[in-house]
Amino acid sequence: MKNKFSTTIFYSSIILLTACGGGGSDGSSNETPTQGKEKIDYTKAESIESIYEPIISLSQENDNIALIGTEFAENIYYGIYAGNNFRCSKGSFTKNSDKSITFNDCEFMDYINDDSSSITRLGIFTISGSVNSKVISSTDSARYETSLKNFKIIPPSDSSITFNGDFVSKYNQASTQYQIKEMVLSVFDDETKKTQQLMINNYQLNVNNLMLTALGNIQGTPESKFFSVNFKSDVRFENDTDKIAFYPNFAEIMIEDTDNIKNTIKISNTSNYKALISAYADGITVTGFPKTVEWDELN
Repeated sequence: MKNKFSTTIFYSSIILLTACGGGGSDGSSNETPTQGKEKIDYTKAESIESIYEPIISLSQENDNIALIGTEFAENIYYGIYAGNNFRCSKGSFTKNSDKSITFNDCEFMDYINDDSSSITRLGIFTISGSVNSKVISSTDSARYETSLKNFKIIPPSDSSITFNGDFVSKYNQASTQYQIKEMVLSVFDDETKKTQQLMINNYQLNVNNLMLTALGNIQGTPESKFFSVNFKSDVRFENDTDKIAFYPNFAEIMIEDTDNIKNTIKISNTSNYKALISAYADGITVTGFPKTVEWDELN
């Protein structure tokens, strides 16, 4: 019932999330994510893209950065307790009395795909921080409750991502539901020495066969700026292949600035199955919008 995790998808998603912003703090201070940051400018096209890109990820199941990172942690956690001979080639991990597992710069090998050549190769991952999870199951349903504390993943790239928060997954034969009350994702680019953060609040994703609905509050810090938006999404697909590729035959994604509902972004599906993006700054259409793009460009 639990989805299978792909390190290839996770590796690609870190790269995508880093590209969404690229700016931020140097990762060394204890300041809050929004402290001292200027609000994002809704009149600029690049600002609009920085806002809707992570929401596209959170509106789907297969390439969802929060879900992928949590399942990465869960697969390692449950694998260790199942006795699957997980080993750190460097570093270590410790099983704690509360059933959590603490990782200390634990290096291990896993397979990843090179997107440019479609070649599968071995890569070194390093993980640190704490994971705790429990499952409550019955004959036809299961509920996973997972807590991540400073759970840091360094894939074979110049970026790392750290998860802080709790994630709930509910599975039954007819549907799946994912919930986050509060989670912070921090992506650190080792080349630029900058950190970008994405804060996910009161988030819920419902998956009912070929129909997905989601909502939540998202805050981000792209290019040292700050945004806070509420979003709702309703996307539907003709078949499982289109669902995996995030190629909907119906889509309604509404994004509103929490401080000014006249700052809005709307994404819908056109008659020829493309994404129509409309953007408004204080009720006035943003230059360059509306525009039509392939769903592949958003995904």
